[in-house]
Amino acid sequence: MMDVQSKLRLVLGSVKDQASISKAMIYRKDGYLSDIEIAILRATSHDEHPIDDKQLHEILFLVSNSSPSSISIPYLSQKISNRLRKTKNHFVALKMLLLVHRLLRGGDRKFEQGFRKSHLNGHLEILSQHHRRHHHHHLNHNYFLHNYASFIEERMSWFMNQAGKLEPQYDKNTTEIRLRGLPKLQLFLDRVLNCSSVLDIISPSDSLTRAALHNILKETSQVYNNFCDEVPILANSFFDLKDHAVQAQALKLLKKACRQSCELSEFFHKYNRIVGSTSMKLTLKFPTTKIITVDHVLVMEQYVNDNNMGEVSSSISMVDDDKSVIGHEDSEVPEELTIGTSSTTSLFSCKLETQISTEWVLFDD
Repeated sequence: MMDVQSKLRLVLGSVKDQASISKAMIYRKDGYLSDIEIAILRATSHDEHPIDDKQLHEILFLVSNSSPSSISIPYLSQKISNRLRKTKNHFVALKMLLLVHRLLRGGDRKFEQGFRKSHLNGHLEILSQHHRRHHHHHLNHNYFLHNYASFIEERMSWFMNQAGKLEPQYDKNTTEIRLRGLPKLQLFLDRVLNCSSVLDIISPSDSLTRAALHNILKETSQVYNNFCDEVPILANSFFDLKDHAVQAQALKLLKKACRQSCELSEFFHKYNRIVGSTSMKLTLKFPTTKIITVDHVLVMEQYVNDNNMGEVSSSISMVDDDKSVIGHEDSEVPEELTIGTSSTTSLFSCKLETQISTEWVLFDD
């Protein structure tokens, strides 16, 4: 039940909304652009109701039908940034972030490109000073606001391809092509996982936070499918990597993949238990694709360690031909651990998992 203080805040917020809308309607110095500002104010009012689809479509319609778009999209971005920066109200701030997220997903390709360009040019600021000041405690709603804003910042570097799927802008400076895709996917998933702690404090009536989590995890399912494709490719080519620095980086990525897979599964199940159980529309299914086990990672780590020891041993005993040969042989991939050298050998085959388990028991002894 709403207390007196909450009711008072809601009434004052409503008065502020009406005053802002009336002011924009009276002055209308920007002509059709003022209609965009009014639509933003209506969509991000001081109440707890989620943004209505009708309000979102109105904003998209006004921007898309205002010519030229090179003016209307930066104008939209600036108005969003100004409202996000000035507000001290949690509901308004969260609605603004929800609006940005939905605009990224709801517009056509031309609008999406223009919106992302506005962000790159500084017209659209997501992480306001308000969010930076209030993110110190991990169990409060301001912390979630900061993490959701960080997620949207990362989401800005992704775009919808022609198939309607999310695709990142990859780092073109990465020399090893097999290490290019996974770091970007893992950064996205890190931003998602940072939002998970809000489930410990979310209330049954908090429809805004529930809507935000639903939007985040809905997109995460798609990114996770790409993640499931990238991890086996890197894992199965691990023993073919000749550069030890690249191999160490690959091992680091695979360790992180193992951890993220478990944490994401826990996040989805917890979300469905707390949020999805209240509404079938909010229930989400987590992809059950097997990624990589701890045993797989341990074998790879042992191989890298043995390789490094073999190199040290070889350099110390260079004067002794026999020892040199032994050092070289030690750096070879053991036959039973040759995971990625054949296209018919899979890291996730049952046979291979049995071998890894047996070998690791021997290591422990």
